[in-house]
Amino acid sequence: MSKLEILMLPLLKEAADGKEVNVLEVEKKIISELEIPESEAKQIKPSGFERIFLNRLRWAKTHLTYARLIERTRTNCFKITARGKEVLAENIPVLNEKYLSRFEEYREKRGLSIRFERRWCMPSKWTFSIETVAEILDEEIRGYSVDPFAGKSSNADLRNDLNKKSNAQFHLDALKFLNGLETGIADTVLYDGIYSPYQQKREYQEMGLKLTNFQTSSGYPSKIKDEIKRICRIGGKVISFGWNSNGMGKKRGFKITRIVLLPHGANHNDTIITVEKKIR
Repeated sequence: MSKLEILMLPLLKEAADGKEVNVLEVEKKIISELEIPESEAKQIKPSGFERIFLNRLRWAKTHLTYARLIERTRTNCFKITARGKEVLAENIPVLNEKYLSRFEEYREKRGLSIRFERRWCMPSKWTFSIETVAEILDEEIRGYSVDPFAGKSSNADLRNDLNKKSNAQFHLDALKFLNGLETGIADTVLYDGIYSPYQQKREYQEMGLKLTNFQTSSGYPSKIKDEIKRICRIGGKVISFGWNSNGMGKKRGFKITRIVLLPHGANHNDTIITVEKKIR
């Protein structure tokens, strides 16, 4: 058991009577109860601004807050919640991260609710033709699906791709295509778009097209993500492909549920698949 976990149960017990607890005021009492040596209790962080023990106590408070066992009332202060009282009623001998992980709110805050995988596969220009990717999409795609960058191998219900050799129904700029769709139309959106400016330039050159300054700016993929957010219904999902796991992001109301790393060997970059659910 870590030094941080040792503090969680004693700190929660300090709030058992339902009254507000100030971490600074109960520090000495907990030091005495746990028989912490004076030399350890007074030890200062390398920064010189805070005692190590007090820092751990504050982190214990943070973990309890993540699990909704306590709620913050003001700076350094908190009160126990109904859930916290239920936990104390169990008379558990120790309160640690393993125990707290039974609460979904705690898992979300710690990133423990995300499913991580690593599955090796051969690379391909057409992402969806990779057998491993096809298996993942079969597991994840639900309802009406939309793909603004379909390529030649997407099997989404509504497909768009600039390349007229694609089997997509539309051959428009992705942003123009998305702008024309109804709000909340999609249950699943596939986003296998711009991996890098170099790749974007190469693709346009192969099609004999010219890039605008806006299309090469950071504002272009940002606008595309805003439109994907708009067309994706609440509870729907976006499956993004690229060289990072940024995906749609929390600010757009999405929560990551799954990340898959696809290493391709040699000097190839991994393909990263990020599955997110729209929660607001």
